[in-house]
Amino acid sequence: MPGLTRTLLRRWPYTLLLALVCGVVCFGVAKVVPPSYSATASVVIIPPPATTDPNGNRYLLLSGINPARDILMRSITSDQTKQAIVEGTDGGEYTVEADFTTSAPLIMVTTEAPTAKGAATLLSRVLDRLPTTLDAMQDQLKVERGARLTVQELSRSADVERVGKSQMRAVLAAGGLTAILGVLLIGVIDGLILRRNPSHKPPPRSQGLAGAPPPARPTALRPVMPPTKQRTAVSPAEGRADSDRRGGRVTATRMEH
Repeated sequence: MPGLTRTLLRRWPYTLLLALVCGVVCFGVAKVVPPSYSATASVVIIPPPATTDPNGNRYLLLSGINPARDILMRSITSDQTKQAIVEGTDGGEYTVEADFTTSAPLIMVTTEAPTAKGAATLLSRVLDRLPTTLDAMQDQLKVERGARLTVQELSRSADVERVGKSQMRAVLAAGGLTAILGVLLIGVIDGLILRRNPSHKPPPRSQGLAGAPPPARPTALRPVMPPTKQRTAVSPAEGRADSDRRGGRVTATRMEH
């Protein structure tokens, strides 16, 4: 990384040009890839009235309907049904999922389209298709009208929400790819310039910024020892003769006194 930073700083005109190109690319991708819009709704499957108490609370009979909810979800998301629903919505998509936060047979519907109108239209189509699909399933089983399950809408988003995730992903991908390719190109250009013109080669780290040679290392000073007096070897005979001469001088001195 330090070497790459030095290269980008040394070739700062190319670095500024790369930043400008990345900005233009990101702006162009943001214009080409528009944001998407999303709408949500929730429905619940209601059981038929109880035969023993036709006027009773039908919400108390919601248990045991989850298998029918799962079959309805599988039917509404089949390829044939999905193609018929999304036709004319400019590439819109929808998802139908169960709400597992509760034991009730709730279904969450989410639509997404390039335009707000497309997302709202797609949501209405899915909500209109749910009861007809459920009726068709019960028609196959020849269920009587008084014993059939029904779909009731619980909530629907009042406003279509703007979703920019797909646009942001496209912008980041395009900008990142452009930056990587630009940095590699700057590195190649820097290498070619240094190879053709060695005078532009940056000084090594040991010479510092001004290109001055490094200071000389001080030499270690050795202590100077005083000269030692050399002693000559004396044989035993010469030593005794020298002792005798010294003894004679001492005796003669005593006699004079």
